Amino acid sequence: DKGGAIIPLSIVYRDDVMITDNWAGTGDRLPPGSRITALNGMPVPEFEARASRIISADSSRLLRSQIELGLPAWLYLVFGPVETLQVDYITPAGMAARHDVAAMGFDEIYALQDARALPAPDRSPNARIHRYLGEEISTYSLALFPQPRRCGAKMASG
Repeated sequence: DKGGAIIPLSIVYRDDVMITDNWAGTGDRLPPGSRITALNGMPVPEFEARASRIISADSSRLLRSQIELGLPAWLYLVFGPVETLQVDYITPAGMAARHDVAAMGFDEIYALQDARALPAPDRSPNARIHRYLGEEISTYSLALFPQPRRCGAKMASG
């Protein structure tokens, strides 16, 4: 026995919206970029509220980060062991749909991810990341500085 089965659902959050970031299963349903609206009939905000009872997080942002990193485990802890998970979603084209995602073993999931790999963006470890926060405050991060630094002066544009 190689272990139990989990729901192969991988997501990211964009603001407060749960979005699929990979294929969930072998078919063409629930494509990457779909906005999840409910899990097993439970609206996403209710799922987050239930998950917040078992996830240690001081803010909704931290809660969502934890959900992103371990959604299959949190699904198991909220819903218990299930053979399928009903997912209501809005496709990237704006169509409402529902799909039952079947639980899979880890070997199946890894094989599926390899067969349907999504292109990864090129990343340079020396790239500078800048974000203007308003009120003449900017943050920046370099590969040499793992923590963002705060600047009080306006960043030169261009």
